[in-house]
Amino acid sequence: MRDAEEGLYDYADAADISVGEFLACKTPSKDALFFARRHIGDLEAASADVLSASALASEGALATNGPRNFWITDGYDRVMDALAAGSDIRRNCRVTRIEWAPGRAGVTCENGESFSAPRVIFTLPIGVLQAHSVEFSPVLPSHFAAAVGRIGFGNSTKLIVWMKEPIEDFGMLDAAGSFGHFWPRLFGEESVIVGYSGAERADALAGMGEEAAINEGLTELAGAFGAGFRNNVAAARHFTWSDDPLALGSYSYSPIDIGTARADIRTPIESTLYYAGEAANAHGHTATVHGAIESGRDVAALILSGN
Repeated sequence: MRDAEEGLYDYADAADISVGEFLACKTPSKDALFFARRHIGDLEAASADVLSASALASEGALATNGPRNFWITDGYDRVMDALAAGSDIRRNCRVTRIEWAPGRAGVTCENGESFSAPRVIFTLPIGVLQAHSVEFSPVLPSHFAAAVGRIGFGNSTKLIVWMKEPIEDFGMLDAAGSFGHFWPRLFGEESVIVGYSGAERADALAGMGEEAAINEGLTELAGAFGAGFRNNVAAARHFTWSDDPLALGSYSYSPIDIGTARADIRTPIESTLYYAGEAANAHGHTATVHGAIESGRDVAALILSGN
């Protein structure tokens, strides 16, 4: 599986193909192909059959963050608190409408509050933009809307299982069931197991509802650790990004026909509207929190430079 993926990120043929097609040609066995497709599907939050091999290779060549994941033991709000220090942040103020003309913009919120400024940075997830959950008046230019439509927006789910007693560290468990991967985490005295799914399996689990999805995950874990596993479970939750109206999915992916869409949404609109977010990252760090932060800094620097 690893060998197949390393070859994928080196893909340089002129003709673009799907990641699924690439893996089918390069992966030696049915079992290896099965798990390679699942791993890519979880990582990219989309089916290997729609992902662009060329786009993944070019994004991977730009990235400097390496293959490791990191987590913040005290929660992501620590990051937001640090970034927002000294700023006037309005919470529970969901934007419903943005009126704009070159050099001026007005923002209206669900609670009736409104704001105006000569420039606006909007960071709506691609799924929210595709659903037209926020009204723009006039509508966004056709080239921007077309670019938004060409960017894929994936789905992921995450199962969190709190254990009564810590279990032996098992590194990573690749499963053949509804969840793709399980791994343990120890936060102080709190022992948890995380289950993750992406693409079609995430859609299926989201459609089950939380109770059924939890039961599915616990059944898979009991199959790996023994029937007594459930007796050691203190609590469990299943989170589906597609159910969140402020997200409508997890993060962006690059389908075969993406073309220059990511660059297109980075282009300011009449020096008035600026888009920032992981989908617009210019450094190969799409689908990541640090990529979203990096994109925001790029846009801020662009505005401060007078562009």
